Formats: sequence, C-alpha cells, structure tokens
Amino acid sequence: MVDLCQLNNTMVSLYENCKDAFISILSGLRAVRRDPEAFQKAGLVAFSAIQAINLHFGKNYLPNLVTLLEEVPTYDFFGILRLPYALSHPYGVERIDQDNTLNQLERLLCNHLEIDEDDIELKLEVHHFSQQKLLEVLVLLAEEEISFPHVRELEKFIFRHLENHCQHHSLFLHKKKLSFDQFKITLYPVSMLENGAFLFSSMADVLCVPDFLHNWKVIDLSPLTKTLGRYPAFSFATKYSLGDLVWSCLLLSFILQAILSVNQLRTEDLSKEERKEITWKLVATIAESLFCLSNLLCKNAKVINLLCLFAKTTGLVSFFMPSKSFKGYD
Repeated sequence: MVDLCQLNNTMVSLYENCKDAFISILSGLRAVRRDPEAFQKAGLVAFSAIQAINLHFGKNYLPNLVTLLEEVPTYDFFGILRLPYALSHPYGVERIDQDNTLNQLERLLCNHLEIDEDDIELKLEVHHFSQQKLLEVLVLLAEEEISFPHVRELEKFIFRHLENHCQHHSLFLHKKKLSFDQFKITLYPVSMLENGAFLFSSMADVLCVPDFLHNWKVIDLSPLTKTLGRYPAFSFATKYSLGDLVWSCLLLSFILQAILSVNQLRTEDLSKEERKEITWKLVATIAESLFCLSNLLCKNAKVINLLCLFAKTTGLVSFFMPSKSFKGYD
C-alpha cells in the first residue's frame, strides 16, 4: 500500500526543487541579458548547433535565423569601447583581498567601540556585522561592475556603505562618527600572467575594429598590407591576415588565463565550491583556446563549428554556475 505521507513529502520536495531550478534559470537569463558577452555566447551556441545539423545533413535549415545569428560576433567590434574605462578604472572588486580587509574592518570597529579583548560575545557580533556589510558591498560592486581610478575612491565607496548601516545599528547608537582616515583595504597584487592576458585581449579588441571594417568593405587594407610587406620587419603582413592576428592574440590571452587558473588550483587554499568554479573556468578557457587554434590551423568547417559549439557551451555553463568568489556569500 502506498504511504500517502511519504508520497506527499516527495511531491513537496519535487515542487521545491523545480521552483528553485526555475528561479535559478530566470536569474541566469537576467544575468545573460545584462552581460553582452554571455548573450553573445548563447547566440553562438544556437548558431553552431544549427550549423552542425546543416553540415551533417547537407541541408540549409532555418536560413533566416542563421543569417541573423551570423551577426552575433559583431559584438567584438565594440570591445574597444570598454578599454578606456578598464585602463582608467583599474580598482574593482577582483582586486580586494577579502580576508585582510575584513580583519582591518573588524579592528577599526572594535577600536571605535572600545571593546575589551575579553568581551568575546560583542567581538563576535562585530565580526558578523562586518562580514555581512562587506559582502553586501562586494556583491554590489561585482553586479554593477563598478571600478575606480584610485584605490582611495574604492575605500570611500566601501566606507560610505558601512557608515550608512552603522548609523542604524544598535551597536553604534550614541557613538561618535567613524573615522575614514583609519580605514584601509588590502589589494591583491596583479601578476604578470594577468597583465599579459589583459594585454593580448586588449590587442585583439583594437585589431577587431579594422578587421571588421575591412570585411564589411568599409575600408580596404590591401594597399597598406603591400606597403608594409616591402619592409623586412613587416614581411609577415603579406603572409597572415588581420583576422589571423586577432585569433593569435585571443589564443595567447586564453593560454595565459588557463595557466593562471592552474596556478590557483595548485597553490591556493580553495574551498570545494571555489575549486569547482575555477576548474570549470579552466575547462572553458582551454575550449576557447582550441577554438582559436582551429581558426588558425584548421580549414575544416565541421571541426571549427564543433569546437565553437564546445567552447561557447562550456563558457555558458561556467557563466551560469553560482559564483563563490566571495567567502560566505551564498
């Protein structure tokens, strides 16, 4: 005989799981809508899937949709517009050392409240308050993609967020205002690998502009190529197209990103969730490297299309994975 109570619990559990999955998908779709690069990956996945079917069966299914999706890579043309902001605003959430900044924030608040070393309960309350407010501002910086030209402006932004919440918290009632002069954040140093990956990615963004304009027949680069080819130092200009240079820069950028992810997995003390996130990022980066390499060395359309489908799908999976970049953030 069927246990109705157990069946009811199973149905409730199934409903909750489906609801959570549906909310997660909606949240992911909202994030994709706000992130042009993720939207581009979704378009290329659809394009590659249709092309795979067409190439396999020798047909031309959904020609109008294919024509529309062929324009998805045009987003790369506007990559150069991000460069001025990225170069002039280098201080963002990815530079913040969360652990050290949290320790400094706790020390500032404990000194401000004049808490005794033996008052464990009050120090624990300050710890939870500091952690919660720091996480809130880190998530805000990440979601809105806010960066600053100077580290002191980043510190002011975090401090204002903290100060606004301190005014309404029982711990800080009848206390004088916090002193911003005593507040400092700790930044991660930028490694050579990160600088190299950014450099090659930026070069690809710059080279994309004349490459697209040439392909659209807005400009003709042939005379320039012939002129440069006369000089020994630029003889490669007659052997390789501008598109090849773009793919080469992207390939080098992805290789450096992959090495950086491997170093993180080998040397850093990561949680299970963080290790999973970085591993997926590594897989997506390797897939993108193979796709770039296929465009340079392979002339088989089926292979290139298959690698494009693999690269963009893994990139989307990596994008949809819940980020654990902030400790304690669920």
